[in-house]
Amino acid sequence: MSTTGNQTYGTTPLTLQNDVTLSSSSGQITSSANQSLDHDLTIAGAGTMSGIVSGSGDLIKQESGTLTLSAVNTYDGGTTVDGGLVNFASEAALGSGNITLNGGGLQWGTGNSIDISPRLNAIGSGGATFDTNGNNVSLGTALTGTGPITKSGTGTLTLGATNTDHAATDVTAGTLDVTGTLPGAVTAESGATVDVSGTVGGCDGSVVRHAGVLRRDPRRRGHQPRRDGHERPGRPHRCHRGGR
Repeated sequence: MSTTGNQTYGTTPLTLQNDVTLSSSSGQITSSANQSLDHDLTIAGAGTMSGIVSGSGDLIKQESGTLTLSAVNTYDGGTTVDGGLVNFASEAALGSGNITLNGGGLQWGTGNSIDISPRLNAIGSGGATFDTNGNNVSLGTALTGTGPITKSGTGTLTLGATNTDHAATDVTAGTLDVTGTLPGAVTAESGATVDVSGTVGGCDGSVVRHAGVLRRDPRRRGHQPRRDGHERPGRPHRCHRGGR
């Protein structure tokens, strides 16, 4: 079903017995009804779902805009984000299945700092966005997959595991704190911060390009930050070995 403008679905429970796509080229999809997914439900665009979503189907988010999930949902088919963001109030808002990010991302709701990383499938080639949205979030399980990562939103995202395969990471807002291992180049955009006490790009604090702020642990070998603790912006930082 594809329409324009706002769409509102009331409180009458819905059971989806076939795959359904709700799409709106403009406006917002709003549903307060409880929904049972016998098949997949695709939301193409922005929306809010406050009713309980249950069943064995997948919940799929496509196109730009943010889909907000606020209920304690029990669907177990999984969540796929191919475009835009899914804002989740709690871990239970994402049901009980695994989460696939391939061109879209997750946005933590206000006051939510849950570590969702144990439920993440390999990141697809379209990449993944993690919007901390003013929260401080730590991901303790390694992120896999070849797609690029974007850290957005205020607040801090801490990566403490040995992450593998990723081509690049872009920090557009807030702080990325790397205490583990993060392969590939890291870019800190203007106004963003990258803290490195672990390993980036295959060596300690390496291959970081930034218009924002790069802060590296001065106790790490070869790091010589300025007296104010910040690195000079605007140029790449590569491996330092033995103080050279």
